[in-house]
Amino acid sequence: MYDEQIIRQVPHYRNHKTFLPHIPKDYGKGKKIFIIGESHYLPSKYDGQITAENWYNNPQSIYDLISRDSVEWINTRGVINFYSGPDKLARGHRIFQNLENAFAETFKGIRVFENTVYFNYFQRPAEIQGGSINIHKLDSEKALENLVGLNEILKPDLIIFTSSKAFKNFNRNASDDLRRKLPQVESVPHPACAWWNRTSRNYGLNSDGSTSTGKQKFQRIIKT
Repeated sequence: MYDEQIIRQVPHYRNHKTFLPHIPKDYGKGKKIFIIGESHYLPSKYDGQITAENWYNNPQSIYDLISRDSVEWINTRGVINFYSGPDKLARGHRIFQNLENAFAETFKGIRVFENTVYFNYFQRPAEIQGGSINIHKLDSEKALENLVGLNEILKPDLIIFTSSKAFKNFNRNASDDLRRKLPQVESVPHPACAWWNRTSRNYGLNSDGSTSTGKQKFQRIIKT
């Protein structure tokens, strides 16, 4: 429904269509939410071979290198579909399971990825399998450009970062003028990390005055 407009207005996706955001058919029924992760990664045989310069400026050289089955590792929609399917849950997909559980507890009978848009903030895979991306200037520029473009097209009511690294990068690079064009922007700890279930003053207070966990902060945000 949105793909043609996204590809037309956000140039990055012309070269990297597998990075197109997951947009469920029920998006727009109720509060429109973006959930933003950090980055994809490729199998270890490609560790250290994907540079920011080539990824953004010479993408064909990357796809000539990557095997077809490996490209699926960086297919945002494919990853969500795999998580939602019958196959055994991969360790790297724990983030999705924890988001699913928190969402279902808040909105009975509704699955998180049947209603929310999901994509990774950084539009390049991390250098090491399972690792955290080493942020290049181009990563910061393209990530912000991508977020702005998707915001203009999909018009979310709420944006939630689930990566502190991505959220800090956004905060460092987003101007005040740009922020005024965005809806409410929030962050929660990575759903697969220990802080998802630990309390912290940084996560605010629950309605009963108790200190929130990362999960409870997420639930509070999506309810407001």
